[in-house]
Amino acid sequence: MVKRCTLLAVAAFMTAPTGVVAQPLPSNLAAPRSPQANFRLSPDLGDATTAIRSALGALPGARVAEPADYILTTKRDFPQTLIAVDADQSDNGETANYSTPVTVELGNLVLGDYAQPLNDLAARVARAKALVARAERGRGRPGEMEICVQPLGDPPACNYNPGTGGPIEISADSIAYYESSILVRSHAPGPRYIAVYFVDPAFGLRRLSLKGRDPSAPLAAGMSAETGPIEVDGAPDGKYHIALFWSERPFDGDAWQSDLAWAGVTGSTVQHSQSSGMPQELGGGMPVLEKMAPWMAEMYSTVPYTKAEKAADLLKAPDQREHLNERSDEELDHRCGGSLIAPDIVVTAAHCVAKGKYAGDGMAQVLKERRIRLGSKFLGQDGTTYAVAGVAVPADYSPDTNQNDIALLLLKGDRDTDRFMTVPTIAIGSAPLTAGASLTTYGWGFTGEVPSGQNPLFDALRDLQHNPDFLRFGRLAVMDWSKCHERMAMVASGMVCAVAPDAVNGGVSAHNVFTCRGDSGGPLVRKTRRGEELVGITSWSMGCGWKDYASVFTNVTKYGAWIRAARQQLKPGLAIRVDEPTPGESASPSHH
Repeated sequence: MVKRCTLLAVAAFMTAPTGVVAQPLPSNLAAPRSPQANFRLSPDLGDATTAIRSALGALPGARVAEPADYILTTKRDFPQTLIAVDADQSDNGETANYSTPVTVELGNLVLGDYAQPLNDLAARVARAKALVARAERGRGRPGEMEICVQPLGDPPACNYNPGTGGPIEISADSIAYYESSILVRSHAPGPRYIAVYFVDPAFGLRRLSLKGRDPSAPLAAGMSAETGPIEVDGAPDGKYHIALFWSERPFDGDAWQSDLAWAGVTGSTVQHSQSSGMPQELGGGMPVLEKMAPWMAEMYSTVPYTKAEKAADLLKAPDQREHLNERSDEELDHRCGGSLIAPDIVVTAAHCVAKGKYAGDGMAQVLKERRIRLGSKFLGQDGTTYAVAGVAVPADYSPDTNQNDIALLLLKGDRDTDRFMTVPTIAIGSAPLTAGASLTTYGWGFTGEVPSGQNPLFDALRDLQHNPDFLRFGRLAVMDWSKCHERMAMVASGMVCAVAPDAVNGGVSAHNVFTCRGDSGGPLVRKTRRGEELVGITSWSMGCGWKDYASVFTNVTKYGAWIRAARQQLKPGLAIRVDEPTPGESASPSHH
């Protein structure tokens, strides 16, 4: 464990404390008019630049100016989420040294809920800059005071060399402090009154308490004082100030903005960097094995549930809740599966992109509010992501039925896309599906059986379901279409029914395999001598694996002509409906 120490009054930079004992500054200490918070607008903001510039112009303590304190940009893989990134780290090329650069999430560009968080950040930045400026004006007295970060339980001693009376230079690169505290030691000729602050624009400005000490009592010569524990586990890496001030006379530590109250108070700053160096499932199925389904795609939302929506969900009756507060962000963001059939084309279910608020003209919102992840088997993590540049569904698809439940998505690489990652594609099957044929399906959907007509959030035992973290697969067999239609009247042309292999002739499987919520849009795959081919798209079911009800898929082998026509018509910026062409004709799209 390395200790970082310095003489004089200092501002030591370290990870944000999550357990430090601190006294919040009084609320009547308003942010000073000067200095202001300076922001830089990233080109990644795109069409939102004008609105964000306008929002900043309405804030008295903020401006677009250099040198910037924070860069306003968007979150990786979530281009609708507005974030502020510490500009000092980026400008000095230090971002690569941190596993998580200091950022503040402000809101969502679609929801437009970022104005107040942006105002709050601007106020914190202005207050922090004012305190640091005061410390730098103090200029200090060499050799009088010393401060360092040290592990809890170590003897209270910094690396002070009384022979030099100057700062001890220790490299700050990649130093990690876990469960540490701040130690202050006086080398002044007499008692000194002190005040210690945690200064971080992103998370606030707080005065730190010193263990076992009356804040109004002076620190005697040769004595030391220590703060409570600073627990950094899970905190982002980056730069954070710890500012120490002292004086020969008593001063009000909470009145730092008053030149009169702080007459004779001295202080100065140095830097310290912190880097930690830390780098459930398809029903009845199993986790995929290495190299299985490399063409699997995940569609996710870039617009999160709001705090108001989560609060409102808690007020609903238990059987009517979406349980938003009990599910992970990855679960809440997940929408559907898909299959990569060309380097820039994903096929999925139409109800994933043209139902509810996305029906009709609303389908164009998919281009802003959905994104595709490729090359990962982990829900919501790893791989690389693409923007959705265009979307096409059949002209006769209706969200009121389950027919023609197929869609094509045109992908577009952008800032968050790994241009060096190559993702394999899967071929489209054309040979008809026959009863009893062996197939495989994949998904991140719920795994518990659900009775027909019951909310799939709960399984048959009424336990809340969760999406699995890891992609799963299950073996199925094609069920005779007439038998399936007899059992499930909604089955129509263009659909295929599949059940667990031992239930293909009717009855209940000893090891049931089925699809459920979260599997929609995912693949049904047939293995041939030429390799795997896509023959189905997860569409609907009556419950989830309940009794002998089959899982129903869009029969891709019947949509080859439509897929070819849609690929010809689909262009960036379009949300279209495409007719299936008759032989010798080309499809004409309807734009939305």
